[in-house]
Amino acid sequence: MEDYKKLSVRYLKMNKRRSVITIIGVAVAVTVLYVLLNLGWSRLLKERDNIRETQDYEIVLFTETQSQIEQITADYKVKSASIGQYYHDDYNNPKVYNNALYINTRNPYRLDTVFEQLCSTYQVEGVLNGPLAWTYMQGGEGNNTEILILVTLLISYIFAIFSVGIVRNSIQLSTLEQIKDYGNLRCIGASKGQLKAVVYIEGAILEIAGIVIGVLAGTVVSVIIGCFLKWNAGFHFVPIVPIAIAFLGDLFFAMEENCKVIVNMTPVSAIRGEYRIRKEKIKVRKGSVFGKIFGIEGDYAYKSIMRNPGRFYKTVWALAIGIGAFAGISGVSSSLNNVAKNEKERWKYYHVY
Repeated sequence: MEDYKKLSVRYLKMNKRRSVITIIGVAVAVTVLYVLLNLGWSRLLKERDNIRETQDYEIVLFTETQSQIEQITADYKVKSASIGQYYHDDYNNPKVYNNALYINTRNPYRLDTVFEQLCSTYQVEGVLNGPLAWTYMQGGEGNNTEILILVTLLISYIFAIFSVGIVRNSIQLSTLEQIKDYGNLRCIGASKGQLKAVVYIEGAILEIAGIVIGVLAGTVVSVIIGCFLKWNAGFHFVPIVPIAIAFLGDLFFAMEENCKVIVNMTPVSAIRGEYRIRKEKIKVRKGSVFGKIFGIEGDYAYKSIMRNPGRFYKTVWALAIGIGAFAGISGVSSSLNNVAKNEKERWKYYHVY
């Protein structure tokens, strides 16, 4: 066989049941995550449509002369424009502009940049349509967009930990079962890179299959929930981006860990049947707290886990971050809702608005 990559499919077919269960596990995690992200994105799009029904403009420029208006409307960054009256609600200097130029740009996701360029190029002042700009993640102060992206990636990574863990264990079992095949391949001249490619492709097939099934199932669930909420919660591509980044990125490092045994294997050790699997010395271990709770099974489980303490600490730390992030987001959301409710009861609608 010249193309060792075909072995990936062969090894997966040799244990179809485990492969199917692994794909289902990944699909379940992706489904839950995609539904959350897809509903959030759908809600954002609905809010954007609601704003455009009454305020279908992105930028207002306070133009003064006809020549300014003609130059701005001819700019390639401007998609459409109209002239109207605008009341600038400035506390120190409120003013009414009779020739205000209402603009929609060709790329709303670059509103901040386009707005600054138009103002500096044509020497005019203006304002953004704040509520509409927010739906494009523009117009905010500080690093709001970056924070939103990081939070989304963090949530995606939390779900990726579980799904990639399932794939990692499945591929690890497959690698150990086929260790003799990898040894023979090393003897006939297979390079380390070729053998690593087999492991990576196995993981990628399971992960991508699970992601595709999860997205399809998540779309169906989103549509059903959207019908009750009266949202257009169909298929959207944007929620797939953080899922792919978190899941495939974590998979890369997990598969690198699974490749250690076959990468360290030499043709000589393969012939001798020595695969450099570390053998532990027999020694007496003190009973752990898990042994006192679960008995001898708890001690044995703790011993098995601590054979790879790095993975143990990484998994526990990731779970702690996930639980902490969920508790923090839930707590902040609950606090903000309570504050808004109390303010509305005290000052009625006008003050909150």
